[in-house]
Amino acid sequence: MHYAFDTNNTVDPDFIRFDQGVKYKLGNKFSSFVAVEAWMKLNDKFEIGQARYKLGGTYQIRKKSSLNLQYWRQQSYNAEFSRLDHMIVFTIIHILQD
Repeated sequence: MHYAFDTNNTVDPDFIRFDQGVKYKLGNKFSSFVAVEAWMKLNDKFEIGQARYKLGGTYQIRKKSSLNLQYWRQQSYNAEFSRLDHMIVFTIIHILQD
């Protein structure tokens, strides 16, 4: 859940994010996933204000280290302002302790 703090006459909507996905393991070291994240506005109208579609994979380097690469397609739905963004997200993950 996200609560926004409005400043300087800028109204930032409050919303709830729902992130649903499916992960598929491909062998011992690689897994892939697909997910959809919907952002439900809580102000004014209860509607989907934004959706993010994610596709990615994770490669396990060692027991505590992995690399993750994702493609995000993010669409904003708004009568005044509609926007489409494409993002590549690269993450290095290392677990410090079990």
